[in-house]
Amino acid sequence: ANKTKAIEATSSNKETDKKVESRGSVAAYIDIVEDLKEAKSSVEKLENENKQLRVNYGKSLVINIDNLISSPLQTRALDPVRVNNLAEHLANNELTTPIVVRPSSTRAEKFEIVAGHHRVEAFKQLGRKEIEAIIRPMDDEEAERRIFFDNLMAPDLPDFEKYKGFAALRKRTGQSYDALAKDAGISKALVVFYFSFEKLPNK
Repeated sequence: ANKTKAIEATSSNKETDKKVESRGSVAAYIDIVEDLKEAKSSVEKLENENKQLRVNYGKSLVINIDNLISSPLQTRALDPVRVNNLAEHLANNELTTPIVVRPSSTRAEKFEIVAGHHRVEAFKQLGRKEIEAIIRPMDDEEAERRIFFDNLMAPDLPDFEKYKGFAALRKRTGQSYDALAKDAGISKALVVFYFSFEKLPNK
């Protein structure tokens, strides 16, 4: 009888352990299912965001000016006269050329201005909150090139400054006059003219 009772007790404990273990397994399974659902939702969200970025890549979008920051690669100071002239023009006319920005690598949800610093300042002066922009992910080298070419179009930039910019770019990339002219959107003859500074004595 004692042996029977011992066997029954052991059997009962095993059944209880199985029930506990079963409940634990079910709970763990439910947790796994919930985690999978959450992960799937996150993946779908990221896929949608990436799809939207691919759709909008290279296209102009309207961006809140508060989300724009100056690029640390921008070396030229803003020209107040140019900003005022732009503001007067844009007060009654639409922006014909969107600015170019890249996602900031240091500040979330912010964009660095690559081309269009004066246009952004003119919009701020007019009290506008949004501006049309093209978002282009790029590394520092590409951003520096674009900033230089944007500055190249400034009417007040001396030819010698343009030469120094082209010379630095050529030294870094090894590009020919033809390639520099094509990237800058100007004639090869003008590029050759800028490099004529190299023929002058240092003095």
